[in-house]
Amino acid sequence: MRAAWLRLVAILAVLAAGHVLAAGGDDGRFGVAECTPSSPCVHLVAHSHMDPGWRNTFDQYVIGSGNGIHRSAVLACARDPARRFTFGDAAFLVRWLESEGGEAPPEDCVYSPTPSRGRDPCGTTWLELFRSLVRDGRVDVVGGGWVSHDEAVTPVHLAAAQFDAGAAALRAVVGDDDWRPTVAWQIDPFGHAASTPAVLAHLGYKHVVVNRVPRGARREAVRQRGREFVWIRAGSSRGQVVAHMLRRHYNVPRALDFTGERTDVDWASAAVALEAEAVASFEGLARGAGRAMMLVGDDFRFKDAERTFAAWETLLARVGSGDRGGDRDGGGRRAGPKGPGKRSAFRFAWSTPAEYFAATASNPVELPRRVGSFLPYADNWPVSENAWVGSFVHRRELKRAVVASSTAALNAGSLAALCPNGAKDVERIETSRAERAAYLGLHHDAITGTCPKSVADDFTSWARKGEALAEDVTARAAARALRCDVGAEHSWRTEPDVGAAARLREPGDAVAVHNPTGWVLPYAEVRLLVGRRVKIVDARTGRAVPTQERRTDGVRFLNGLLRSPSLADGEEDDDIDGLSETVVALTDLPPLGIVRLAAVAVGDDEMKTTGDVGGYAKAPRRDPAVTFESDGTAAVGGVKMSVASVASPADERFGDGPYVSRSGLWHVLPVVCGALVCFVNVTFAAWVAARALGKRRAAPRRQRRRGLLDGASPVKSSKPRRSRVRGIGVYGFLATFAARARRFNRYSLAERSTRSKPLATRVARRFAAPAFVGVVLVLAAHSTAFVSDASHGSIVRGGYRSGAWIGGVAGVVNAARSRGKGTMGGAAASGCVAALAAFVTLARVPSLSYRGMVGHGLIAPRCFAGEVYTECIARFGAVANPSLPSAVLTVRERAGRALETERGSPSREPPPIEVEWAALAPEDVEIVARVVPSNGAASRGLLVDDGIGVTHHAWSSRRGWSVPANEVPSGAFVALSSDASDADVLGLVLSPGSAATSVAHVNGGAWLGVHRQAVNDDGHGLGAARRTLVDESPGALSFLVARGSVASLRRLAAESSRPPTAAALGGDVACELAEWSPVAEPLPRHVEVLAVTERAPLGWRIGGDEGGGRGGGFCPLWFRVRDAREASAAAGRDGAEGATTAAALERSLGSMGRIVMQPSSLLPGEIGYVLVRRECER
Repeated sequence: MRAAWLRLVAILAVLAAGHVLAAGGDDGRFGVAECTPSSPCVHLVAHSHMDPGWRNTFDQYVIGSGNGIHRSAVLACARDPARRFTFGDAAFLVRWLESEGGEAPPEDCVYSPTPSRGRDPCGTTWLELFRSLVRDGRVDVVGGGWVSHDEAVTPVHLAAAQFDAGAAALRAVVGDDDWRPTVAWQIDPFGHAASTPAVLAHLGYKHVVVNRVPRGARREAVRQRGREFVWIRAGSSRGQVVAHMLRRHYNVPRALDFTGERTDVDWASAAVALEAEAVASFEGLARGAGRAMMLVGDDFRFKDAERTFAAWETLLARVGSGDRGGDRDGGGRRAGPKGPGKRSAFRFAWSTPAEYFAATASNPVELPRRVGSFLPYADNWPVSENAWVGSFVHRRELKRAVVASSTAALNAGSLAALCPNGAKDVERIETSRAERAAYLGLHHDAITGTCPKSVADDFTSWARKGEALAEDVTARAAARALRCDVGAEHSWRTEPDVGAAARLREPGDAVAVHNPTGWVLPYAEVRLLVGRRVKIVDARTGRAVPTQERRTDGVRFLNGLLRSPSLADGEEDDDIDGLSETVVALTDLPPLGIVRLAAVAVGDDEMKTTGDVGGYAKAPRRDPAVTFESDGTAAVGGVKMSVASVASPADERFGDGPYVSRSGLWHVLPVVCGALVCFVNVTFAAWVAARALGKRRAAPRRQRRRGLLDGASPVKSSKPRRSRVRGIGVYGFLATFAARARRFNRYSLAERSTRSKPLATRVARRFAAPAFVGVVLVLAAHSTAFVSDASHGSIVRGGYRSGAWIGGVAGVVNAARSRGKGTMGGAAASGCVAALAAFVTLARVPSLSYRGMVGHGLIAPRCFAGEVYTECIARFGAVANPSLPSAVLTVRERAGRALETERGSPSREPPPIEVEWAALAPEDVEIVARVVPSNGAASRGLLVDDGIGVTHHAWSSRRGWSVPANEVPSGAFVALSSDASDADVLGLVLSPGSAATSVAHVNGGAWLGVHRQAVNDDGHGLGAARRTLVDESPGALSFLVARGSVASLRRLAAESSRPPTAAALGGDVACELAEWSPVAEPLPRHVEVLAVTERAPLGWRIGGDEGGGRGGGFCPLWFRVRDAREASAAAGRDGAEGATTAAALERSLGSMGRIVMQPSSLLPGEIGYVLVRRECER
C-alpha cells in the first residue's frame, strides 16, 4: 500500500513538473509548484549597464571595464547551468568579440551544460564559448541596437537604422543569420517617445523594457496596476508592443550590491532588502500575477562575476528561495522582516528578460493599453522643477555633427545597395565602419550632451570619422553607377579632420551629388570646398550652376569675434588650402539617383577675389524679406521672432545643467529663504532689545494677547500719530509691511474693525499691501528697464547669501523705523504673504524668467544679394563678450537663377525662407528663440512632429507651472496651429544640419532652445570638481518658415532630414553618364524612403522564395518606407481603403523587379518594408 502511494505521488510530481515546463519554460528552476500569487516567482536578471561614453570615453571604458566584464560574466555562466546573464550594449559586446573572440579562454574554464553530462571543457575560443552559452539560453542579448539611443532628439529613420546596424553585427558574432532580438532594452534614455512602439513593432520586437518615465506616470501605473501595458501608437492598431515598466531604477540597493570587492556583507540587512525588492517587483502588476522581474546589477557591475554570483547564491540559500539550500517546491526559510522560522513567500531563480516574457505569455492576462509619450522625464518632486529637458538643447554643435554623420552613413549604405549588383565587399566593410562610428553618437549620453567636454569631443571625433568614411563609400558607389574609369590605384580616402565637404580644387575635378529621397527634388543645395580658379558646371547640360560663398555664418561669426574681436565685418579665418566653402544650387535631382558636377577653369576676369564677399558684388541688390524693429524683433515669413536669455543658478547647488531645467520660481528660492530668515531674525533681535531696554510699555493683561491681524500695540497713544511704514521690500519678494494708521487717539484700523468686519475682510485688509507690493516689485525686478542681466544674475547666483544680506538690511531698516514695536507674528506673516504673492506671480507669468536681448549698437542689420540667395544679418546682445549673452540672426531667401530648372523653366514652387539663429550663452544661461505669428493672432497650440505623426501640444497645468515642465522635443517640424481644421498652418521645419531642440507653447507662440551653457552638474553622477560641462561652441538653430498643410510640411521635413550628399570623384575622371537613377519614375508624393539595404532587416518575417534570399541570379533590395500622410487622411482605418499597397509602388520600384510588401498595405503614418527581387547584372 505504501509503495502504491509513493508511485502515485511520483506520477503526480512528474505531471506537475511537465505542466510547469509547458507553461513557463523554467526547466524546473522555480520548483514543481506553479507560480501563483500565493507562491510567487521572481526572475533575477543579472546585467551590467555600460554606456559607450559618459564619464569617460568609449575606448577608455572598453579597456578599463568592458572587456573584463564580458570575460568574467561568460566564465561565470559557463561554470553553472543555473546562472543567466543579459548583455544589453551591442557596441561593447561586438567590440570585445571582434578583438578577443579568437583568443582562448583561461585553462581553468569549465563548461557544464547539464548535470547529467557533467562538466565539459570550454571551447577553443571566446567566440565559441559565447555562442554555446547563447544556444543554451544562459546568455541573452537584448536591445539589438548598436547603442541605446536617445528617443527625444534622435530622428525615427536614424533610430531604426542603428537597430539594423547593431542587429547585423550581433548576427555575425552569434553565428546565426536568423537570430533576432525580441526584447528592446531602453532602461536608461531620458524619457520615451510616442513613436517608439511603432518603430519597435516595425522592427519585429514584441516586448520593451522601459525605466525613466515621469514620476507621476510611474505612480499612476503602480496605483492602477498598469506597469505592464500594451503600448500603441495613436491612430494605428498594428504598431504596438508589450511594455514592462521597471518599478524602480535598474540598480539594486546598497545592501544587495555585491560587487565582488565587499567582504563585510550584512546578510540580515541583505535579506531584508531582498524581501523589499521582491515585494516592489510585484507592485503595479496585474492582479493574479505570479511572476515578476527584478534586475540585479548597475553601471559597469560584475567585474568579478564569479564572486558576485556566489554572494547572491549565498543570500538566496540563507532565505531559502529554493535556488540554493532549499526545497524545490518553493519551501525554505528566510531571514526577513518577519524573522526566522517563517515560510518564504518568494521563489528566486536566475533568468533573462526573454525567459520572463515567455513564461508570462503562457498565462496571458488582459493588459491595459496606453497611448502617447513619457516626455518630459521628471524623476523627483515637484515635477515642474525636475524636468529633464536640458538635454534637448545642450551641445547643439555635437547634436549637429551626430545627425549629419549618421545621415551620411545611412545615405552611403543605401546608395551602395542601389548600385547594380549591390555593394562591393570593400563598400560593405567601409559602410559598417561608418555606421558604427556615426551611430555611436546616437547614444543617450552623447547626442544629449550629458557628458563632460572631453567625452563630447571624443564623440565629435567619432562623428567626423563616420562622415569621412561615408563619403568614401558614396564616392565608390557613385563611380560605379556613373560608369567612371577611376583606375585601380585611385585613392578614395577623405581626411577626417576636414569633414565631409567634397572638394573641387583644380579643373577636371568631379563631384557626385546623391539624392537619397524617392522624389524628384526641384531645388536642392550642397556645400562644397571650391578653389578660386574654377567654376562649377552641371555635366547634364554643361551650364554653370549658381554658386555663392558662405561667409556670413552666425556660428563662424561668433567664433571669429571671440578669437579676434578686431576682425572686420565679413572677414574670416584663412581658407583651407586656398578653398572656400561654397553653396551650390541644383535643380531636378533624380529620385534615389546621382548627378555629376565638374570643375572647369575660369579666366582672370572671372576669378573671384577676396574683396568680393561671396560674389555679392556681381548680383543685383534686392529688397530683403525681413523687417527689423526697434524692440529687437524681426518679422519674416508671417512670423515675428526675438531672442531671450534664461538665467539659471549655479549648477552645483541646484542640479541644473544638461539634465534638469528649473523655473524662475525655483531659481530665486534660496534668495527668498535667506532674506526671509534673516529678516525675521533681525526683527526678533530688535524686539528683544526693545523689551530689554524698557521701551515697550506693558499692556493690560486683558489686552496683551492680540491676533496676527493686529500688528500694532493695543495701548492707547497719548497723541495722534502719522501713518508709519512698517517694512521695505526684499528683492521683489519680501515686501513692505502694512501701514499702521492711528487716527484720533484711537486703536489701529485693524483693531477697530475687529468687531464689525468679517474675518475674510480683515485678512484681506491686513495682507493686501504686502501682496500688492510683492507683485509690483517682482514685475520691476524682472524687467530689463529696471534691472540689468548682470545684476539679476549676480543676485540669483549668490543664493542664500544674497538673500541674507538683503534680509538683514531690510530688518535693520524696519527695526529702526518701528523702534522694535509690533508683534513678531504679524511681521513674519506679512513677509510670507509678500513672498507667496511673488512666487505665484513668477509661476503664472513664465516670461518673467526670460530676459529679452535687444539689438546691439555695434552695427545695423546688413543685407546682401548673391546668385543663390539674399541674406540679412543682425546681431543681438553683447556680441564678442563671452560673459554676456549674444546672438546672430541670419535670414536667407532663395531667388534669381537658383529658382530656374536645368531646362530654364521656373521652379514649381519657390523654396521657403530660411532662418538661422546662432547664439553663445555665458555660464548657467540658456538662450531661446521666440516665434509668434506676425498678424498678432495667438496660436491655440503647437503641432509637433515625432517622426510618425503629429501631436498637439499646448500649455498644460497637469505638467506643471514652469516652462521646462511644458517643454517637449521639437521633432522635424513645429506648426503654429490657429484654427480647428489645421489645413493651413504656419510651420517651422528644421533645416538640413539642424538637430531637434526643445519647444514649448508659451504666450501664443513657440519658444525653441538655441544654446545652453552648463558649467557642471553634481546631481547625476558626473561630479562638479572633476568634469566640466561647458559648451564653448556657439549653438545654432536653423529652420524654414513655410505655410501649408501638415502633409506638405512633413514632405518638406523629409527632404530636409535627408538632404543631398556630395562626394568627390577625384581629378581627371572619365565617366560615361552624367546622371543616374535606379527607378524609372519617382515614388508617390506621400511615400517616403527611409533606408535601402541588401541584407534582410530586422522585422522581416517573410520566408521562402518570397523572403528575398540572395541567389538564383537575384540581388534583393529592401526599402524601408513610410506613409507620410496624416491618420485622418485615410478613409477607412480598419480596411484597405486609403492605404498604400504594392500597386501604388509598381510604376516606380516595380521597374527594378517584382515587389513584396510587409505588411501588405500601409496606413497613413505607418512604416513598412518593400522587397524588390532585382535581377543581378552581368
